[in-house]
Amino acid sequence: MILYENCYERAGNDSWLKDYVQLHLNDIGLYLEHKIRWDGWNGKIKENFTIELDEDDLEKSQKILDKYLNDHSLEEGIIINLKELII
Repeated sequence: MILYENCYERAGNDSWLKDYVQLHLNDIGLYLEHKIRWDGWNGKIKENFTIELDEDDLEKSQKILDKYLNDHSLEEGIIINLKELII
């Protein structure tokens, strides 16, 4: 089941970045998928990231999620509150 999804478009240094984020909860567990697409100096860039989270420890998972969004400059366009989505 997809709990959250968002396509966030933003300006980069030399290109237009597209970030697609999905938060999943299923039999495998709770995890975040992040896909990045943009045109850079070396051509088209495609990157995919998956972060495993713990549905039993939402506070710890929220900290991991917030750090990831901050590290990838997504905190302005993507706001995810795990307690609101799961409880």
